[in-house]
Formats: sequence, structure tokens, C-alpha cells
Amino acid sequence: MTTETNQMIGEVALAMVEHRIDLVAGARRIVELRHSSIGLPDELFLPIIGFESETEDWVAAEQRTKFAKAYLDRIDAQITEYCNQASPSLVDACARLLDAVRDQQKDR
Repeated sequence: MTTETNQMIGEVALAMVEHRIDLVAGARRIVELRHSSIGLPDELFLPIIGFESETEDWVAAEQRTKFAKAYLDRIDAQITEYCNQASPSLVDACARLLDAVRDQQKDR
């Protein structure tokens, strides 16, 4: 539990806002880090947690060889459609989270 965790959250959120990181991977990373964050309100994480939950069936690159191509094609199509629909609100949630991290840094 350090401010370093908050910094990492901010870096991932910025990468998501700037479309430099896959949204699913970024959301998973933020959800993973949130339990170690300090002073960031839980409500800032809720849209990201919701997105991560909706995409939990998506298979990460390192796991893809374990699944049938037909399954991967079906899941990829579903996740792509969902990401296209959810992207604007997810990016907005990441921007709000990034603002909170930056505000903390100013207060130090």
C-alpha cells in the first residue's frame, strides 16, 4: 500500500485514455491494483470493475493456445462489440481516475 500503487494506476489509466494499451488488459490491471491504492474513492473504480467483469471471458494472449479457434473467434467478436460500445464511458472513467491520482500528487 503505497503511493507508488496510485502512480501505477494513474499510468495505466493514462495509457487507456491515450489508447496505448488494450482496454481489457488495462482494466484488469487497474482492478488488480485497486486493493493496494491509498485514498482513491471506491466509486472511481466502479465503472472499470464493471467493464472488467463484463470482459472476464476474454482470453489473454498468453492463454489463447489452450482454447479452440471457434471459441476464441466467438468470444473475440463479442468482446470487440462490447469494447466498441463501452469504450467512451470507460475512457471517461479512466480520465476521472487519472485526475484523482494527479490531484493527490499535487497535494503532497
